[in-house]
Amino acid sequence: MIIFLNKLNDYWDKKIDELKEEFPDVKFIPAREDEGRDKYLPLASGIVASKLTTEDLNKASSLKILFIPFTGINFFPTEELKNRNIMVSNSHGNSRVVAERAVALALALLGRIVEFHNDLKQGYWHRGEGASGQWTSIQGRPCGILGVGHVGRHIAKLLKTFDCRVVGFKKHRVEEPPQYVDEITNDLLEVIDKSEVIFICLPETKETEGIIDKEILSRMRGKYLVNVGRARIVKEEALYRALKEGVLSGAGLDVWYKYPKGKEESTYPSNYPFHELPNVVITPHNAGNNKEARELNIDGTIENIQTYLKTGKPLNLVNLDLVY
Repeated sequence: MIIFLNKLNDYWDKKIDELKEEFPDVKFIPAREDEGRDKYLPLASGIVASKLTTEDLNKASSLKILFIPFTGINFFPTEELKNRNIMVSNSHGNSRVVAERAVALALALLGRIVEFHNDLKQGYWHRGEGASGQWTSIQGRPCGILGVGHVGRHIAKLLKTFDCRVVGFKKHRVEEPPQYVDEITNDLLEVIDKSEVIFICLPETKETEGIIDKEILSRMRGKYLVNVGRARIVKEEALYRALKEGVLSGAGLDVWYKYPKGKEESTYPSNYPFHELPNVVITPHNAGNNKEARELNIDGTIENIQTYLKTGKPLNLVNLDLVY
């Protein structure tokens, strides 16, 4: 039995119906209500969930695999899952859409689009040959990608449209760079020194948290940073100071240090006033949140379920030691 604890829509319903037709001997249960949740948790061998508490996990005594319908697993009880040898599968379906937003942030940042837009709304024209009227093209600029996973590889592909040389950072050495990546290394400083625009696509782990600190940021003088990975990969205060003091030329940020709680809708995304800085473009961690991205993630989750039911292993299997 596989139960669905996540919020479902018409597209989910359609895909679940397809699973029922393909695997008639397996029960697929949309356990939307709390009562259904408690009833089916002890019976489920597989769970699809956007959130799973330790209490839920304790009730799921028959659980063999957890399907997460997106990439990040930071907010799941990974230690308990690991101790019980429960497989965890996530979906990278929306990676191409996240990559699109990452490149869009870079173009808006280098192009000063938000700044020029806001000023022209007030009647002020940025024109002429002085620095005030100039923007920076990404054409031919060397770019670094920290984390050459699904999102990173899609970013590399998009950057080739602009004839950018791409250097990728991967923690574990690989012999050959992926397609569209010109060079791959496990030396973080090498990527930073060779790049003018640096994209962060790393997952947040014990090893990556705070990896971009004041010292590293000081090496980025005159460079641009785009983060669509996780905010805490970059030290919060150090990033703010680097932007405010002009060490970094600018940053495009979709991931944050503070998020609204409960039904709260209005809150600043950091302990520091990034929103007051002219050299940032900020978005509310929604790079992977549109209709296309959601459906791609659903497709990815369904593929994981199909592969698991056919082979005993999902298409994407999370390494719980590495937490990605």
